[in-house]
Amino acid sequence: MVVLRWLLVLPAAVIAFIVANLLLILWNMLSPSFATMSPRGVQFMASIIGAYMFVVVGTLVAPAKKNIVAITLTVLLAMLCASITTLALVKGPGSDPLWLLVVCLIASIVAAIVACAITPAIKYMNTMLHKRSWDVENIFSHDLVSLKGIA
Repeated sequence: MVVLRWLLVLPAAVIAFIVANLLLILWNMLSPSFATMSPRGVQFMASIIGAYMFVVVGTLVAPAKKNIVAITLTVLLAMLCASITTLALVKGPGSDPLWLLVVCLIASIVAAIVACAITPAIKYMNTMLHKRSWDVENIFSHDLVSLKGIA
């Protein structure tokens, strides 16, 4: 089971990226006319949400070493963004302006870094949910002890 989860990290991340983009497009199509975004707005939001979900879902699927998986997925996404930018520069202008592509790719990288940064929080929440009781006093006392160790 552990090997299967490791094998599914990248496919799950890619599927999450695609599903997040499709849901955003569907939401935009079904929204009332005053709430719809322009195609450039949808492209910008999809780059943020897709990259965020790429890292978060890939990290959640991984059975262990979640910090390393999040960093690896972020680096893979950044390499993909750099490749896309290079191809766009070599090919020349397409239907969208180059500045929009660069802004969306930078937003994707920032979203992936944010998702990577919250990975320890996800790991901590999973630990609290699975290994601790729902006793609020117990949870807060653990937080205070861990904060005292930081200070």
